Amino acid sequence: AYADLVRICSKYSGGEMITKIVNTFGLVLLTLFLLSCESDPVSSEEETPEAALRGVFIANEGNFQQGNASLSYFDADQGGMYNNVFKNTNSRDLGDVANSIYLNDSLAYIVINNSDKIEVISTNNFKSKKTIAVPAGASPRNLAISSSGMLYITSLYLNKVMVLDAEEGNLIKSIDVGANPEGVLITQGFAFVTNSGFGVGNTVSVISLSSDQVIHKSSGAQSSPNPDPCRPDHEPDEFRSVG
Repeated sequence: AYADLVRICSKYSGGEMITKIVNTFGLVLLTLFLLSCESDPVSSEEETPEAALRGVFIANEGNFQQGNASLSYFDADQGGMYNNVFKNTNSRDLGDVANSIYLNDSLAYIVINNSDKIEVISTNNFKSKKTIAVPAGASPRNLAISSSGMLYITSLYLNKVMVLDAEEGNLIKSIDVGANPEGVLITQGFAFVTNSGFGVGNTVSVISLSSDQVIHKSSGAQSSPNPDPCRPDHEPDEFRSVG
C-alpha cells in the first residue's frame, strides 16, 4: 500500500519534490504502524501503573537475611506484570522475607517476617501509609483484622498471637497459643489459629474476640499435621484447617 501511494502521487504530481515528501510521510506512517504493533511489556522494573484497579498482589519472599523481598502487581485490566512496585513507589526496600499479604478495603498489609514489621500500603497507588513494628524476634507470619480494627498477628517464635491496634500500631495484648503458629482466620467472633510446630504440630487454637482468651484447642485427629491456613466452612459453628 505504501509503494502504491508513492507511485500514484508521483504519476499525478509530476514533481520530484512531491515524491520526496510522500516518501517522508510514508516513512512516518510506517514507523507509527510498527510501534503500534509492538506488544505491551509483561514485566517492568521501573514502570508502575497509575492505579491498581483490578489485579493480583504478589509477595516475593526473597532470600533469608538478604533484605531483598519485593512486591509485584499483575494488572488484570491491562494484562501487564509490574515488579518492585513498593520500591519504585516509595524509594526504599520492602524488607527481609515478605511472608504474606492481607487486603482490607483500600489497604494492603504486608507481613515482613524477618524484619519484624507490617508494611501498610494503598492498593490504589502502592504508596506507604505506615510501618507497624512488632516485638523484636517475634517473626510475624500472617494476620487478620477484626471488625473492631484490631490486628491479630501470629508470632512464629514467641508462640503467641499479638493483638495490635490497626490505626495506631500499638501492641494491646499477646495471647499464648500452640507451638509455632502460622495461619489465622477471623470469623463468627472467633480467631482460629493454626499451630504448625515446625511441621510436626497438629493443633488449632480458638480465640474468643470478646475476651481475647483461648477457649478451645483442637488436637490429634481433628486437624492434619502441620496445619497452616484456615477457611470458613458453610456451617458457622464449624471450622476447617487447610494445609
